[in-house]
Amino acid sequence: VVRQLKAQFPSWDIAIYDPHIKSREFKTVGLEDAFRGSELAVVLTAHDEYKFLDPQAVAGLMARRLIFDTHNLLKAERWVPAGFDIRVLGTGALETAPVR
Repeated sequence: VVRQLKAQFPSWDIAIYDPHIKSREFKTVGLEDAFRGSELAVVLTAHDEYKFLDPQAVAGLMARRLIFDTHNLLKAERWVPAGFDIRVLGTGALETAPVR
């Protein structure tokens, strides 16, 4: 996915956080650095660490509160009140709140 995004959108700054993998090909960053100033977060794995993220803390880091969740991991009832648009890929579902 990262290779495809970098090829398709070379001007994008892509921050990668995965607590279980250290990539030799791509630079990984800490959790806060991955969210800081971002306009989009993409959840590509169903790690337990992601289930327990604090939506309020993440909201304060992001420039825009948009998440693509490929595993239906983040519960809308926690994230939407914090102002997030949650796009659950593969289900057609859209959980939304006003974008800030």
